[in-house]
Amino acid sequence: MELAGLLDRFLASLDRENRRIFMRRYWYLSPVKEIAADFGLSESKVKTALYRMRNRLKELLEKEGVGTLHIMQTAQGTDVNGGRTPDFLIYVNQDEYCVRETEQGYVIEPLLKAENLPPCLMEISWQGDMSVKDALAQQAEALAETMLSVGGPAILRNDLSGVDALLTDGAQISGYDADVYGDVSICSIDYRVDDDQNPGSAMISVRHRVNIEGGEYDYLSIEMVYGEGGWKAARAGIEP
Repeated sequence: MELAGLLDRFLASLDRENRRIFMRRYWYLSPVKEIAADFGLSESKVKTALYRMRNRLKELLEKEGVGTLHIMQTAQGTDVNGGRTPDFLIYVNQDEYCVRETEQGYVIEPLLKAENLPPCLMEISWQGDMSVKDALAQQAEALAETMLSVGGPAILRNDLSGVDALLTDGAQISGYDADVYGDVSICSIDYRVDDDQNPGSAMISVRHRVNIEGGEYDYLSIEMVYGEGGWKAARAGIEP
C-alpha cells in the first residue's frame, strides 16, 4: 500500500480527539502548549498522546515495509480553523536522519556525520519579518560561503587563478566557457563520502541554473580528496 493510503488508514484508526490532536501538531505545527489549551488538557497529557500515536504509526509503517518516518508539514500564514492546505510536506527516514526543533523552526541532519566536511543539513525556519526576496538573498549568501571552501566560485567564473591550494596536482577542472557566477542561482549543495567516519574522498553536487527565463537546473559536480589536513578538488564539471 502506498504511503498516503497508510497515513489515511492510521488517521482513521484514531478516535476523534486524538486525530485532531495529531493533525494540529503534525499538519498545522501548532505548539503543544496551544493544543493543550484548546483541548483543555495538560501539556504532559498532549505529549504522551502524541508519543503513543507516533509509536503506533511507526509500527504500522514498519509492518508494511515503508520504514521509520518523521512527519512534518508546514504552511506560511495558515489559519488552523480555515482549513488551508499546507504548502509542503516532508517525510524523513529516521533510520538515517534526525529532526530537531529550534526556536526558528526545524533542522534535518544525518545521524552519521562525516568528519572534516561542512555539515550537511536542511534548515526550515519561519521568517515572517523578512520578504521572500531578502530571505532568498540571505540563503544565497550562505550557500556562496560554502562554495568558497570547495572552489565553486572560481569554476563558475571560469578563472582558477588563486585557487591552486584547493586543487590536486593534475586536477581536471571544467565549467562554463564564460564567467557566469554573477548570473547563477544556487538551489542546493549536497555531498556524499566514501566513509562516514574517516572519509578519504567526497562528491559534491551543486544544483544551480544560470538566470535565464525557463532555464533548466544543472549540476556542478566536484570530486574531492582528503589529504595533508585538507580537502582538494581532483575533478569538476557541469552535468545536466
